[in-house]
Formats: sequence, C-alpha cells, structure tokens
Amino acid sequence: MTGERLRLTQQSVDPVASVATWGLAIGHVGLAAVGMVVAVAAHSDEVVGPVLAAMAIGFTVAAAVSVIVWTSPRLAPMSNERLWVVMALALGAAIAESASTAGANQLVSDDAGPVVVGLMLVSLAPYCTWQSLLTACGVSAGILGILTLESAQYSTIDAPLPAFVVVAALPVLVLGAAAAGYSRAVVDEVLAFDRRAAIAVLSRDREVRAGIARTVQEGRVTVLGRDVLPLLAEVTRTGQVTPAQADRARELAHQLRSALVEGADATWLDDLVGVELGRGTTRITLDDPHGAASRLPEAQRATVAAVVAWLSGGQVTSDALELRVHDDPPGCLVAVTATGVANRPGLRTEAQNFLGVVRVSFDRAELRLGDASIHLELAYAG
Repeated sequence: MTGERLRLTQQSVDPVASVATWGLAIGHVGLAAVGMVVAVAAHSDEVVGPVLAAMAIGFTVAAAVSVIVWTSPRLAPMSNERLWVVMALALGAAIAESASTAGANQLVSDDAGPVVVGLMLVSLAPYCTWQSLLTACGVSAGILGILTLESAQYSTIDAPLPAFVVVAALPVLVLGAAAAGYSRAVVDEVLAFDRRAAIAVLSRDREVRAGIARTVQEGRVTVLGRDVLPLLAEVTRTGQVTPAQADRARELAHQLRSALVEGADATWLDDLVGVELGRGTTRITLDDPHGAASRLPEAQRATVAAVVAWLSGGQVTSDALELRVHDDPPGCLVAVTATGVANRPGLRTEAQNFLGVVRVSFDRAELRLGDASIHLELAYAG
C-alpha cells in the first residue's frame, strides 16, 4: 500500500457520499451530548464537584459542535489538526466527569466519558484516515485506562486493577476500531470501483481517439478530393501555374493544416462539451486557447465534468454556460459561468454543498451566486 493511499479518506475519494454522511455525524455527536447529560444526572448522588460535572457537559457539547462545524460541506476537507482538537475536548469531558465523582464513583462501567470519546471517533470516520483514527483511539484508550486506576479503589466491585482498565478502555477501543475499519473499507471499495471505471474509460478513450483520427482523415480526404485534385489536374493540363492558382494552393494548404490542428488540439474538455451539447439545450462555449485543461489529472477532470453536467441541465436549468481555462503554471484556473439560471427553493444550499464536494479536488474553489447566474472558479496548483 503506497503512502498516497494511506492518506486517503472517504471524503477525498467519494466527497458526495461524505456530504450525505454529515447527518449521521450530527446524530452521533448529539447522542454523545445527550448521553453525558443523562450520565451526570444519573450520578447526581455521587457528584462531589458540581463545577467539574458542568465542565464535563460543556466539553462534550464543545466537541459535538466542533464536529458538526468542521465536517460541514462548507469547511471541507477535514484535517488531522481538527481531529485532535475534538479528541482533546472529548477527553477533557471524560476527565472532568471522572474528577467530579472522585472518591464516590461506585461503578466505572457506567461512566459516559469513554462512550463519548468513542462516538466522536465514529462521527469522524468518513472524514479521517484509518491510521489517524486508530492512533487517536489508542491514545484515548491509554489515557482513560490510566485515569480509571484512581477511581477503581472506590468501586463497589472487587476486581483486579487491569479489569477496571479494560472496562474503561473497551468502549473507545471497540468504537474506534469500528471507525477505522469503516474508513479503510470504504476507501478500498471506492478505489476498486475507480480501477474498474478507469479500465472502462481507457477502453472508451481509445475508441474516441480512433474516431477523432478517422474524422481528421476524412476531413483531409474531403479537402483533397474536392479541391486539391482538381487544382492539380488543371495545372497538369495547362503546364503552368497562374497567380490565381498559387493563391488557391495557399488557401488549400491552410485548410489542410486547420484540419490537422483541429484534431491534434482537441482535448478531453472539447469532447465533454460536445457530449453535453448533444444532451440538452444549454448553449456551451469553451475558451481554452492553450490547452491548459490537458494538465488536469483524472480526479480534477471528473470534478469539472460534474460541474458542467450540474450546470447544464443536471440539477440546474440555465440558458448558457461559459467555460474558460487559463494557464496558471504548473496548474491551471478553470472558470465556469452559468447565466439565465432558473431560481428555485434550495438552490443556494445545494450550491454550497456542491462547493464542499468540489473543494476536495481543487486547491481553491470559489462560488458566487447572482440573481440569475452561478460563477465557479477552480484553481489547481499542479
């Protein structure tokens, strides 16, 4: 497994699905917050530090809010720094809960802190790598296990100290391992699907290139048969070249060169525009004078294709779509403008969610919504 693959998350390989899982993340952290409140209330007779109990609830709510905000499509992608901030808040909640019942905690197994930490890991599974989730799981389990050694001496259950450590760490280990397993399984499945799709695309690409070659050849044959051969026959018959014939020869040479250049300069974006023009009624214009779109890797090309499909009748109805691709060595800048956009309820939210997906593939993505227009700028640094 390469280093590149180890850094992949569901959010990076399948950003659309990661947007859909945002609701699940909210549900998990909401359950954690409610669980902490219920646990503190249930242990009210054991609480010796009310301020610490309140801090446990506050830390849990802060961790939950952090997850909700940082996993939202508008702030994609998630980073390891954010993961560790969430873990610090969740561990703070667990430590505060344990300290609030210091000397009076009769049962370690009903503490909510370890479950809160585990649920935070589960909520972040689509947004973090499986290695970072496992690392956070191990560190958290170790801290909670050490923390339990102090509470074990006041427990009403007579058991060896390692048993208390296992009981405290088990929720984190189980939920954390499940989160890491989910992250790895989803990434592996998506990559396997991408490989199968890439094979199909390469096969289709060969067919398209063969078609382009035939088209170019047909264009050259048409020019030769319609214009060049009659001119040569006339010159052969008369045995001399007139100024008019020389001018005509230069014009035909230019036509032949144009047919060759048109086929050679055609990019994947030209093919994409041709396909979309054949599907709908949106007028699409392309301005890529230097062929900068050819520098985009497959992931970025797929994103641009999704943007074009979305704005040319997929989910957005528009009259015209303009694509401009500019050189920005070593990468390029793609500007997409849709005009005559039909406004409808939920369009702004849909556009923001779509922007969150696009941000995963490009180094910079900006969206501007007008009264009847949508403008997207996508920067790829190379």
